[in-house]
Amino acid sequence: MNPSHLWTKLVPPSASGQLLAREHLAGKLANIANKRLTLVTAPAGYGKTSILVSAFNKLKADGMNPGWISLDHDDNELGRFLSYWRAAAHLKHPNAGQSVLAPLSAGVRAPVRLLASEFISSLHALDTHSFIFLDDYHLVSEPAILGLVNEVLRSPLDFLHLVIATRDARSLSLGRLRVHDQVQTINAQELGLSIRETKELLSRVGRIEVLPEHIGRIREKTEGWATGVQLAAIAMRDRENDEQFIETFSGEHGSVADFLADEVFRLQPEEIHDFLLATSILMRFNASLSEAVSARPNACDILKKLENANLFIFCLDEERNWYRYHHLFQEFLKKKLREEFAGLQPVLHERASVWFAGHGFGVESIEHAFSAGNVLQAAQLLNLNSHNLISGGRTAELMSFASRLPAELLDQMPGALLDQAWQLVACWRFKEARVSLDRVGKVIEQRAGITTTEAQRQELAFLRNKLSHRELVLAVTRDNLPATVKMASDWLVADQTNEPVMRATASSIALQARRELYRYEGIAASSKALRELFVEGGGYFAIVYHECVTGATFFARGDLDTAEQHYRLAQKTAIELHGEHSTLSSFPSAMLAELLYERNNLAEAAQLLRTHPMSAEFGLVDKLIAGFITRARLASLRGNPEEAESALDDASYFAAEYEFERLHAHVLNERVRALVAHGEARLAGKLLSEPRYQSLLPVEVSPREGVTTANELFAMANARAWIATGRASEAVAMLRQWVSFCRSRHCLRSEIRLSMLLASGYLSDGNKLAARRTLMDALKLGEGRGFVRSYLDESDEVVKTLSELGALQESQQPFDRRHLNQILAANSAVAPSSGSTNVSLPATGSVIRAQMSDRELQIIRLAAQGLPNLDIAGSMCLAESTVKWYWQRIFDKLDVRRRSDAVKQARQLQWIK
Repeated sequence: MNPSHLWTKLVPPSASGQLLAREHLAGKLANIANKRLTLVTAPAGYGKTSILVSAFNKLKADGMNPGWISLDHDDNELGRFLSYWRAAAHLKHPNAGQSVLAPLSAGVRAPVRLLASEFISSLHALDTHSFIFLDDYHLVSEPAILGLVNEVLRSPLDFLHLVIATRDARSLSLGRLRVHDQVQTINAQELGLSIRETKELLSRVGRIEVLPEHIGRIREKTEGWATGVQLAAIAMRDRENDEQFIETFSGEHGSVADFLADEVFRLQPEEIHDFLLATSILMRFNASLSEAVSARPNACDILKKLENANLFIFCLDEERNWYRYHHLFQEFLKKKLREEFAGLQPVLHERASVWFAGHGFGVESIEHAFSAGNVLQAAQLLNLNSHNLISGGRTAELMSFASRLPAELLDQMPGALLDQAWQLVACWRFKEARVSLDRVGKVIEQRAGITTTEAQRQELAFLRNKLSHRELVLAVTRDNLPATVKMASDWLVADQTNEPVMRATASSIALQARRELYRYEGIAASSKALRELFVEGGGYFAIVYHECVTGATFFARGDLDTAEQHYRLAQKTAIELHGEHSTLSSFPSAMLAELLYERNNLAEAAQLLRTHPMSAEFGLVDKLIAGFITRARLASLRGNPEEAESALDDASYFAAEYEFERLHAHVLNERVRALVAHGEARLAGKLLSEPRYQSLLPVEVSPREGVTTANELFAMANARAWIATGRASEAVAMLRQWVSFCRSRHCLRSEIRLSMLLASGYLSDGNKLAARRTLMDALKLGEGRGFVRSYLDESDEVVKTLSELGALQESQQPFDRRHLNQILAANSAVAPSSGSTNVSLPATGSVIRAQMSDRELQIIRLAAQGLPNLDIAGSMCLAESTVKWYWQRIFDKLDVRRRSDAVKQARQLQWIK
């Protein structure tokens, strides 16, 4: 949203002159800081906004710096509403309310309760009293917004105070607040003007003296309705017979607002008539926009006349540039325009669309084009603005506009269709993205047959390049990395667009894909240049991704210091763009947590994952791998195997749902590692033979040209199972090849963790001397780099051997002793160790309930209700393959082979009814 346009929503409207002093309400207004909610509720025109403005100004004078949001019908979109809240709170608290804005802007869909939880969590960061004013809240009808506000009201945020003006308070949940005496209300009766206030308002607005008896009659007829008094005062200015006017001032004429507005409107000169009707289509306007829409060159003078006459016009900024009409008055004007000049409306909207387009208000220009009924113009404007909407993070609006266009017309706007496809890819809606890209491909084929001019040929070449770029983005997001390397290389060679963000994105994608193929050439030189290219093209959002990709590449090379610098730069950029607890910042936070875990900075790693919940279906697979695997390992170190399993279950769900092979590989390796550590080697072997992994496991697990890090993880999982089942010599032979392979490609991180597993294989094979030699080489690799957990997480036997190396004389230690001491100190500081848990496995036949995890018991309960595995998976948000995996564990623990037998035994043991 244009900053100047947004700002008009965040300042209280100000009419000329001072507000009425409402002494009888002073006590309640002063009590706002002691209540969670101050509710001003009354029909239209009772001065609710004026009361809020008075309270707002008082708080501001007291140094409280409150936030204001003016709402209208167009604000019924959760992302837009939260952007207003964020901007209002930003006046004092830069990170308040930002945690869910990015995904909504990006079109990501999530349950309201989850979004509310993240939003409230971000508000907990506020450490001082915060005041948010919501004016005209009755114009909000979107259930997601209503639900969010109610969740905020129900939450224990004692420092947050809401002041809400609304005509109808039925949508607000007030029960809990009333019980705790945390809500105060100001109703229509209290808002009604007194005789003194009526007299003052008549004098101020009408600039006339009214007889005392007439004041009483007006007060009686309006029942203190401020808008009615104001309208009466304006209408009485040019009346010679007050008595006659007051007698005819009656609600019997229908809507009092319509009657008085008609009287006021009729008394204005024709020039004002035309101006009011023409500008009634605008939610806000300035002199330039008014001139364009009304086709009158003196709009500035007319605006001054309207403001001086108090003709229901409010100023929206301190510079007195933007204005709006009173909602009732605008509704009356729009109704009159429809009734008397129906054919003029499309013309006015057309003019507004042209003005907004020419002044950089892309969204408003498209909205007015739709209102004008000119769908073709709306499509053309969308085609022109779609790239800016993507770059500016306003992708939700892009998707909304696109959905309002007929498919055949959208097909004529391939640029917008390609930007829509990029957004669908970003949200992991891969099938829909595929459809959009195929549609563009057909359009290009059709145009190729009728292209005749050079300009048409250039446009067609640009579209082909853009389509190839979106195909590349789809490939990398789906984690099809081997194919991505060639696609990126081909695109960069063929690119003639000179579009910096597209070129920088393709180069960054190539960097990521090459990393997973153990190719790191050019990383140091290209990283900074690509960042500058993103900045040049305004792709600040993509900078976060690029810095994470760069950081992960340095991490793989073993340069933890440089990797951390890039992660923290990505995190800083994400916070500046969308806030500390935003979905965008969760990407670098997960990557940083993984690195901090490796450094054994466990507290900060855990804090990052706790305060930046994993936002799946947004971003790259790297984030899921880093977040879920780190979460699982932290849980294991805390002696909480169920939490570790839960993290891996979540990862398995996304791996299965989106066919992420690399995520599958990490989860498989982690599960096998945990099972072997717990002495469940047989179950680890069964896991490897499961169909979901058999289709992914390569026939040849040894390294070769073209292997990826997924192959490495699958190989490690196999090696662990072999070592645990008496095939250590086979594991050693294979692991030695992998260590040599990674050494030749300078992949230090992989070389260290493979060496630790190789040492475990040597120990199992009875070759302790080779194990020691391997560990010494691994220690030399990590000297001065910060690696810690890779040495400690393999097995207790390996850690024990490391301790024995520490006991050797310095002359026998061809490695940095300080490094080994740091590793051993880290191990002694953490209990239990990676290979020790607080769960003991009983002998077969002596199963006790304590051995069964909560998830296993829940699966048995659901099976007892007759649910098939697919339904169990759906109810528990698990992949069906994960449910089958749990059944295998249940069968082994209960020594049964069928679901019915497991349920029967669970009933006998009184675990279920």
